[in-house]
Amino acid sequence: MAILYAPRLWANSDSLRDLMDRFNNYAISLGEVSDQQQKLVILAIAKDEIDYKEFTNSQFLEALILKKGLLSRVKLLVRLVKSVSKERVAIAGDPYFSFWTLWVMQKLFLHPARIQISIHGLPLGRLGHSGFNLRIFALKSASRKADSIRVVSNHLSNLLQADWGITPNKILIAPIPVQFSPGVDLQSRRREILIVGRLHEERGVSLAIEIALSVLSKDANACLVVIGDGPLKSKVESCVLQSKVGSRVSLLGRLPHSDVLERMGKSSVLLTAAPEEGFGLTIREAAYSGLSVVALRNLGTTEAERELAQILSLFSSREEGVIACQQALDSQVSQKVVERVRNNAKALNEESLRKLSLSWI
Repeated sequence: MAILYAPRLWANSDSLRDLMDRFNNYAISLGEVSDQQQKLVILAIAKDEIDYKEFTNSQFLEALILKKGLLSRVKLLVRLVKSVSKERVAIAGDPYFSFWTLWVMQKLFLHPARIQISIHGLPLGRLGHSGFNLRIFALKSASRKADSIRVVSNHLSNLLQADWGITPNKILIAPIPVQFSPGVDLQSRRREILIVGRLHEERGVSLAIEIALSVLSKDANACLVVIGDGPLKSKVESCVLQSKVGSRVSLLGRLPHSDVLERMGKSSVLLTAAPEEGFGLTIREAAYSGLSVVALRNLGTTEAERELAQILSLFSSREEGVIACQQALDSQVSQKVVERVRNNAKALNEESLRKLSLSWI
């Protein structure tokens, strides 16, 4: 049996249904690879107390999801103490508080559970950056003490080995399973550029806005939609107001994940200028939804380019980004190409689920 300890699930509560769907898929896969002998137990804190049976009736999933608060933390720790000594694998919901809680408990039992952490992205830039940072130090220490590390891409695995000296046998490469609609309608797409994500400099928002506004200034039929919230919200609003194309820009703020996917089904191009990508979940969701994707070249997008050929265009400068966006607006992705990447994604999802589940047995 595997136990997932996630005391900060409340931070992702806007997409709680998506998370529960993902956990359910993990649990079903675990049941299959263990000949129905294993199940996944979720111990988490959300904004509200939740009956997990509202989301699933799987026999391979159990969950205790409590409302955010000090008493809930205590209750969750009590349940964790009772459970962690009996389980084979304890999965840290984050490589910081969750991991160190599990690590301390691991030392208290004669037959401790193996601890697995997940790294989905590059924290605060390249792992080997200069200068001391407490968050990086904690993650580095957790990576060395964990029994296994689940990463979502090959380049993350390479960086952990090269920068931190993590041995390959501790690393499991299992990408995030991507959910997408059963079919794609490529007709009647709006001549629309979409920017999705947290409005933060670590996501390259300023550059993306600059590129998009430049495209709109040259293309009177194009429009821009920005989905997300964050510390650069005021700056983004100011840039739009100062531009001459503000009437063709929509700032929608933060939306539920289902609404984001719905919007992807109507747009033409996803634009992202993030300096780093761990896996590129939004990039893949857009590609599987039939959008052309224009992204800043980095280790993550370069790796994704092989999978998303003829859909993903990479740029290295503002000028290249403007040209790539304009070309993407002028040339719609073909149905054949979209179906190819979607079929590949289904196979990748199944392989990833199986590899991850086997690591929990």
